Amino acid sequence: MEPFFYTAFGLIFRSAFPIHALEPRRLDGAGRWDVDIRLCDVPAPANGVPLREMRVEISDRDGVFEIPESGTFRIRDGATIDVLPWPGATADEVEAYLLGTCMGTLLYQRRLFPLHANAVVCDGMAFAVCGDSGAGKSTLAAFFARAGLPLLTDDLLAVAAGESGVLVHSGIPRVKLWQDAIEALGHSAEGLRPVSWMEGKFESPLNQLASGVFPLRAIYSLGLAGDGETTVERLQGLSAMTVVLQNIYRRELADMAGQSKTYFEAATRLGQQVPVFSFRRPAGFDHFEASSGVLVSHMKSLVPAR
Repeated sequence: MEPFFYTAFGLIFRSAFPIHALEPRRLDGAGRWDVDIRLCDVPAPANGVPLREMRVEISDRDGVFEIPESGTFRIRDGATIDVLPWPGATADEVEAYLLGTCMGTLLYQRRLFPLHANAVVCDGMAFAVCGDSGAGKSTLAAFFARAGLPLLTDDLLAVAAGESGVLVHSGIPRVKLWQDAIEALGHSAEGLRPVSWMEGKFESPLNQLASGVFPLRAIYSLGLAGDGETTVERLQGLSAMTVVLQNIYRRELADMAGQSKTYFEAATRLGQQVPVFSFRRPAGFDHFEASSGVLVSHMKSLVPAR
């Protein structure tokens, strides 16, 4: 079988099997890729330790994950991901961990800083929205796309320091939404691809997508407003850095790999270089459009005049 090529996080992936959630890329015979995703035997971690539902053996340049119902994965030197699917595992169950835990580990190995965040592009600049799972990041991203702000990535954001400042790369170009969120946005879940391990959740394709690398203009920490009022507040110093630290993607893996000092220093720089804001909105969907519009206006106010 001919390999499949994809682009994400500023990298080109060659895969032995299709990955439906990534952006396909054409590559001629002379083309080069950065990461090989291979189907092969992967021994279970000999000295693995339990972490959530997994068994993990990890060092700075090598990580092995045994994940029931999905497979055994090995990520080495930021260049290869070896996959041994669990007997009977569906493509979705394999892909869920490939694009989550495995991809986060790969970014750590390549010294890219991974944030648990969605990001959109406004007037050529990227804006990240982070928050706890279930806080509504993906619903916001879908609203932003409808408002004309293309999605840059869902759930995992790769951050790099460059000569032009803090840069972020396009990543996973889809969002996963609960049915009530889809309906609140004026759509139907009929015909959408269901998330096989989450009943009532669906992958929602977006027409507004961004591809490439963009300067990161701001980070927003999403939460619910206790008094029902929509607010956007600038965070400074320790409060800003805490938001960044709390939203590092799979931070426990970096700890186990001995990279705590590296990511702490990166988080400190990021909190100093990029404005961090607290965004609080009312619960539910009754005021969702109005509160989301406040955030869109705030993003646009941060874009320098041309």
